[in-house]
Amino acid sequence: MVERNTNMDMEQNLEDVTGFNLRSLRTIRDLFIRPREVFETYQEGTLGRYAPSFKIWISLVGLTFLVLFLLGGADSFYAQYSGDSFRGLLEAADIPEDKFDDFMNVWAEILSIAQMPIVSVFMLLTVPLLKRFNRELSVAARVNIAFAILIPSLVIGFGTLILAKFYHLSMLASMSVTWLTYFVTFFRGTLGWFNNTFPQAFFKSLLYTLALIVIEFVAYLVVIFVTSMITLQQF
Repeated sequence: MVERNTNMDMEQNLEDVTGFNLRSLRTIRDLFIRPREVFETYQEGTLGRYAPSFKIWISLVGLTFLVLFLLGGADSFYAQYSGDSFRGLLEAADIPEDKFDDFMNVWAEILSIAQMPIVSVFMLLTVPLLKRFNRELSVAARVNIAFAILIPSLVIGFGTLILAKFYHLSMLASMSVTWLTYFVTFFRGTLGWFNNTFPQAFFKSLLYTLALIVIEFVAYLVVIFVTSMITLQQF
């Protein structure tokens, strides 16, 4: 018992320094294998074996940007998906055609910096959203469970990010995998807990996923609008 407590203390100290440790890896693993157990632990308020999900989410976001940098930079990745979608915007702003590539490079660079802070703020909306599905959860439990639902999709999205870079995976295919992961994680984590029956769990999981998609969609619209306006001011 003393040895186990010592190991947990060491893990927690490592997490304080790096933000990511074996407890974080265990949390990610169990969110794929037994999400209900993780959710119930967060509900009880005694994390024990599991790390706070928000810390894991932030660490994974940082890891994603590191991989993007190693793959040639986030700016080249975003530019790859944007293609000619901004041509109309360039024409409306009276930007010469020969400035198109310059605009895309600057826009993608700004987007890579601004995206996650803005998206993170919007993802906080999932905390009060979760209250609509279970009013008995404390604020701390809702924060942990809300971001725990997002973590598996971020991990899978990390993989599709690499596939997209090398195999030109479409953005729609990548986002569809993310949305399906939202649904599966919520469904498996709440079935038999605050969703007693299969139909109830399926229906609530579908509603929650749709709400997440709307929040995510609005967040990216705001990101694109803000970064485009900033970029236009430089041309």
